[in-house]
Amino acid sequence: MKKMMSSMLVLMLFVGGIGFRLPSTVYADHLYCDNDAVGYPCSNSFTESWTYRSGYSGDQNGDHRLARNDSSSSYLWRYDDYVVDPYLDVWLNNYDFTNPNADYYVSDGHTNVQYVGDINQNTAPGGWNGIGKVYGWFIDADVFQRGDYPNSYTGADMIRLYDPSTLAMNTVKEQTYHANAEIASIQKKMLNAIDHYQNIQGSFHIQFENNGQNETIDFQVDEGKTPGSHVKVTKANGTVFETKSNGKEHLVMNHQKEQFSKSNIAPRKEVKGPRHFSNENGQPVFVQRNDPATASIAKEVTFPQNYAFWLRNKGNKVVGHDKMFNRDITVIEGKHNDYLSKKLGATTYKMWVDTKTGVLLKLIGTDQNGDEAYHIKVQDIQFNQGINAQQFAPEVPKSWEKMKKK
Repeated sequence: MKKMMSSMLVLMLFVGGIGFRLPSTVYADHLYCDNDAVGYPCSNSFTESWTYRSGYSGDQNGDHRLARNDSSSSYLWRYDDYVVDPYLDVWLNNYDFTNPNADYYVSDGHTNVQYVGDINQNTAPGGWNGIGKVYGWFIDADVFQRGDYPNSYTGADMIRLYDPSTLAMNTVKEQTYHANAEIASIQKKMLNAIDHYQNIQGSFHIQFENNGQNETIDFQVDEGKTPGSHVKVTKANGTVFETKSNGKEHLVMNHQKEQFSKSNIAPRKEVKGPRHFSNENGQPVFVQRNDPATASIAKEVTFPQNYAFWLRNKGNKVVGHDKMFNRDITVIEGKHNDYLSKKLGATTYKMWVDTKTGVLLKLIGTDQNGDEAYHIKVQDIQFNQGINAQQFAPEVPKSWEKMKKK
């Protein structure tokens, strides 16, 4: 039935609307679409505030689109071809892509919209970053930019859809883990942290100088039989955003404007195979795993996949073991590669990881002068103490209005 339905892929980087749907009868197992779509079986469109820029060596084909995160606009990638149940990758390899919470959606181009996942564009390793499995014939992918990080930018470059079953996995070389067994063990825990606890709650402060991120995160997350999350983001200026998920719906709330956005969540499925490898073109691929609880920015601590990918660098080493919040901690020091060093303004970092679960409890990055460039510091945390799932209900006051999408 799926293959009989005509469809068109649209990936939309958006602070804005939903795409369109056109007929197609072409089926493939690997599809690319650059931001300018030249030479690809696809097209692009955008509204407002997206700046075309070229001459950047890290970009695919040397160009990209960029939008400020305090804007309201949309960027769409439209495919004429079709991939059955594809996996969505986005190319992130530009110093100016600094949105810490880019949300990705898929839809049928009409009224059915599903939330796929999110990624921190600021801390993602340079290369192809997997967002998640796109189910059924939902081939309209949106990046929903909430407009809540005025000093950061969202980037739009090439995307791709592919059928993981077509990969010749016997020729894919595992590149995920550090040669040191203890670091590799911590990486595995971080990349699959949600398997190592039932529920988790607490708060942390996160601050990055390069994009102006400065906020306190309060979170309650359940990864058990009925996954869900409630995350409150309080910025330094007092602005409050809130996300809720009951595993079926994803809600974003802007308290200052009394506005909300709600969408269904695409089905979750655990990824298989290497989490980091090189593709047929020798480009790095980092496979992110979807979070059933849809914990939004709380995943910086509760499911720290980006930081697990950092740990593969040869310069990393275990420098000690400690206790935090009455838990055993592994302490690791490392050096950034050239890409992240330039982007984040930091040369070295130190992280404190919960040894049992892979949850990130503290991270500090420093520049060449030893000054702090960024940090994540957990202030309070509790594991497996039980959570009231009623707080996950995606409900908003009746007087609130839906966020406008241009």
